[in-house]
Amino acid sequence: MRKILLALPLVVGLCVSGDAQATQNSQTSPVQEVTATSMRSADPDTMFLSGNVEIVFKGGRATADNAVVHRGSGQIELSGNVQLKLDTPQAK
Repeated sequence: MRKILLALPLVVGLCVSGDAQATQNSQTSPVQEVTATSMRSADPDTMFLSGNVEIVFKGGRATADNAVVHRGSGQIELSGNVQLKLDTPQAK
């Protein structure tokens, strides 16, 4: 299985709201929203996401079947049908 490592600073960490949605508390973090079918924390530093994972960040979005969020380092491991879509500047 191929994994992709996405390094986005998660300054304060994610707050879970509802069953499968998280948003950032910090305005300095590029991560704006995280959604998945299920989320669980193994410890305060690690969050496991599975099923239709979508991470929206300043400049684009990443989707995958699964993800592991490492809050301390700000790294996100994506696996299974990983897609990365970067926003392109609009021509004037």
